[in-house]
Amino acid sequence: MLRVCHFPHFRWRLGPGLVVLVLLAFLACSSSTDPGEGPEDLRFTFVPDLTVVDLVTSQQQQFSVRVEPTVDLSISWVLNDEAPLEAPDYVYDAALVGVDTLRAVFSYQGTTWDHTWYLDVSQSPVTAPGRVPGVTLEHGPEPASVRVSWQWIADSEFPITDYIVALDTDGPITMENWEQAREVGVLAHQANQVGYSLTFYEEESGLEAGRRTWFAVRGLDTAGQLSVLDTVPSIVVSSPWLVEGYVLDDALNPIRDVILDYGCPSCRVNTDAEGYYSFGPVPDVSVLTIETLSRNDPEPGDPFGAWYDFIWSGVTYAEGASYDIVLGRRFGLDADCDAHDHDFMTYLRFTTRTRQFTALRENYNLYRWENYPLSVYVQPGYVNEYGLDMSALAAEAVLFWNQAMGAEYLVLTPDPSAADVDVYFGNESIQYAGRAYITEPDDEDYALGDVIPEHARVYLWNQIADAQRLQETTMHEFGHVLGLVEHSACSGGGFIMSVNPSGMLDDGPVHAVHIDEKRAVRMIRNLRQGTDMSGFLVEDDTR
Repeated sequence: MLRVCHFPHFRWRLGPGLVVLVLLAFLACSSSTDPGEGPEDLRFTFVPDLTVVDLVTSQQQQFSVRVEPTVDLSISWVLNDEAPLEAPDYVYDAALVGVDTLRAVFSYQGTTWDHTWYLDVSQSPVTAPGRVPGVTLEHGPEPASVRVSWQWIADSEFPITDYIVALDTDGPITMENWEQAREVGVLAHQANQVGYSLTFYEEESGLEAGRRTWFAVRGLDTAGQLSVLDTVPSIVVSSPWLVEGYVLDDALNPIRDVILDYGCPSCRVNTDAEGYYSFGPVPDVSVLTIETLSRNDPEPGDPFGAWYDFIWSGVTYAEGASYDIVLGRRFGLDADCDAHDHDFMTYLRFTTRTRQFTALRENYNLYRWENYPLSVYVQPGYVNEYGLDMSALAAEAVLFWNQAMGAEYLVLTPDPSAADVDVYFGNESIQYAGRAYITEPDDEDYALGDVIPEHARVYLWNQIADAQRLQETTMHEFGHVLGLVEHSACSGGGFIMSVNPSGMLDDGPVHAVHIDEKRAVRMIRNLRQGTDMSGFLVEDDTR
């Protein structure tokens, strides 16, 4: 077991001879720590590995406890009689001449050890250069590259000639272990130049992707003296990221020959016949903006014309992700619709309520259901006072959406606990013949379009006396559920999302939903969750 010799922790102000005697007494008591056998046979090392650490005033020294194998140690630091400080490492500022004691108390799974350093601070020699200020690290332009920046040593006894950069992957670089660090760069001091920087790359400097690396910068003067070294920064070196995905249309068909730019005009790529693209590798810490540059003229026989190009900002690395982009066509709108400048994307932003912020959604993101088709539970056996079997009629109208879309968007379930949407009947209000609203998440008063829906409810007024009106109302409310949040602003007829749809089923379910509404519902389903709708370029951009 660990044997530790404890002395009162205080600071001496003694003559040099007495300081030596006291330190010898400490050493004779063997207060250095050898934890011996502990939980899981842990092995500890201490940085610095000296019991007595010689420092000079104005110097900083970083202290740490390392353990193999790596476990989560609880470490507290006690300087003299000060209150304990819990931290992974401790940085000591040598301010006054004398001897301080620093004790690390560390524990794991109920077993506690400690280790004590004796910090002998002497007056700093006036000729040594001060520390290099403003040392910072940032990721370089390529994977596994790091840029080191610093500022000049403005005042020194002897002129500064060079700045030396070293790195280490084993831990912080100190004045004691400086010789073990790997020197990777030298930059000459220039008169009146304040800022300096060097970028290091994997091949030249031996940087390892994904590994934490410490960097230190020291100044060298004409007397051959290196500057004081204190706390050194570290960084986890970036890894390569191959960005890849597909560019698809609103029906998830591939679009070929779309140019993609990610801020490097000379690195642009094109989609292949499958709509696939890839570029990079780039550093996995990058935050990218990906922009499509599609053709703006229709191909022969193409009835719809150009695509809406898209700018995707804030793209970050996610393991295994495919960075797919769905582009919408410039369909236009029904000639009888006077709203939205006859522009489909303007209409889509309006109907999804993504052209502006809402009270509970401060962005332009499109939030849709995570999975399709949606399961719908209809309150069973409900016949109103006019003799309408509302349950049967509503269930049939739910499935009309599938006929209109030519695909399965809604399915019925007899199990209310398995439903994404439930339908019920009542006489709660004569203001609405029906209403659709979110019930989950329920921690806020979310409206449709504010958040990714987890569960919704459709209310149908039980005083509806006409079967077709009931089914048109049911289809209208499920239009809201499927993402058409706003009512149609088109003055022409034929839109199921009009405020009071009437006659929409005159020609059967397939024709009950307007083609513009079908395109909108299909695009909502196929867009990436959380798509920033402001990224679609509505203007005719002929780049």
